[in-house]
Amino acid sequence: MSIPSFISAQQYSLNGIITDIDTNETLIGVTIGIKELPHSGAYSSANGKYNIQLPKGKYTLTVQYLGYENKQIGVVIQKNTTMDIALKSSSTELEEVLERTTMFQVLKPE
Repeated sequence: MSIPSFISAQQYSLNGIITDIDTNETLIGVTIGIKELPHSGAYSSANGKYNIQLPKGKYTLTVQYLGYENKQIGVVIQKNTTMDIALKSSSTELEEVLERTTMFQVLKPE
């Protein structure tokens, strides 16, 4: 029985803190995915930290957070690596919404 190489390979830690690029505030619950390993990834913690265990190799991180621009970052893992990430707030303008209401009264028959 053979063991897949990604299971038997030495694992390295990729970690860092995710912040808002303008305010430097830490961001909680940011999704960090690994494009080459679809079922791998992490979320940033209550203090903005993340930690992912990966074997040696080249990866593309996909970083997503509601209200912020998505980011893809290339990284080469050859040892334990610290990489802080800063996200930029996305500005989305909404179209004007017009609301109309009608008032009416229902009369009960006598």
